[in-house]
Amino acid sequence: MKDLLAGLKDVPHFETEGGPVMDVLVAAGICSSKREAREFLSNGSLSLNGTQIKATDLVIDANTTLGGKYIVVRRGKKKYYLGELITE
Repeated sequence: MKDLLAGLKDVPHFETEGGPVMDVLVAAGICSSKREAREFLSNGSLSLNGTQIKATDLVIDANTTLGGKYIVVRRGKKKYYLGELITE
């Protein structure tokens, strides 16, 4: 996990409480709107923790994170984002 965090130290970072994937993508600034998020998902342009996602009804929670805390989102081929799930 430390290697992953070290490798992604220069990518944009966001915090989220989880929820529907389209809401998380828009709130994190990865997509500018839900329409754009839906388009990226349907095109297969997004991956979550190394797995391509196409489902618009996916829910981001502790089960979809790495180590119960981190989310790595890749948009396209070169844009990476590191998210941290906030649980209280």
